[in-house]
Amino acid sequence: MTAEIFDYTLHALRRLSARSLESGNPFESYCLEELIKGYEDGLWEVEWERGEPLFNALITAEERERYNLKKDQ
Repeated sequence: MTAEIFDYTLHALRRLSARSLESGNPFESYCLEELIKGYEDGLWEVEWERGEPLFNALITAEERERYNLKKDQ
């Protein structure tokens, strides 16, 4: 038996992009597509608030130390 892993975030982002394009906003669709690529590459994590995606950049501990950032910031 095999199982397919479904990424709800990816699905929802692609729907948002398609809806933007359908509603006549190609720039918003393009921006979402670029953010989706970053999400697929592991550059962003996505949280949802009131049905809208919030993109957070993922950085390593070394990068955080380099920029003197604390984990809770």
